[in-house]
Amino acid sequence: PLDLNGLKICLSILTLIIVLSLAFYVSRKIQFNIKGFSLKKIRLFITEISIDIKIKTIVFSVIRYLIFSFQFYFLLQLFNVNLDYLSAMMVITSMYLLSSIIPSVFIFDVVIKGSVAVYLFSIIGVNDLTVLCVVTLMWIFNFVIPSVFGSYYVLNFNFPLTEDAL
Repeated sequence: PLDLNGLKICLSILTLIIVLSLAFYVSRKIQFNIKGFSLKKIRLFITEISIDIKIKTIVFSVIRYLIFSFQFYFLLQLFNVNLDYLSAMMVITSMYLLSSIIPSVFIFDVVIKGSVAVYLFSIIGVNDLTVLCVVTLMWIFNFVIPSVFGSYYVLNFNFPLTEDAL
């Protein structure tokens, strides 16, 4: 059980609503450019993407999340962490949410996820070394090994010969 202060939560939500409202109002009045594209062009581009592609993107994202979260839970079980499934999934979901909010370069993603995971799992009493081992294994399984195989195929790829190349 967490000891939450209701007043602080309400003030935080109210502050967030005010900041988002002001940002929305200012974005309507001022023309922002992101790498040479206005927000209107970006919004138009997003609305022109077909519903089929948007649905596929959401489905693949959910499948990826389910695979990664179950893999994290499975590795925790291999390290004999005694957590029930619901508690573990709440912490894993929070970890992925917080680590995705923090901006980082993809190489340092393991450091961000590791520090967020250590902090969140320490709240429920999981050993820091165990959490770091699980995060490192997840990084190896899902980034390092596919990168090695992909690099091998990229380095050994030969373009097909065409008549222009002769």
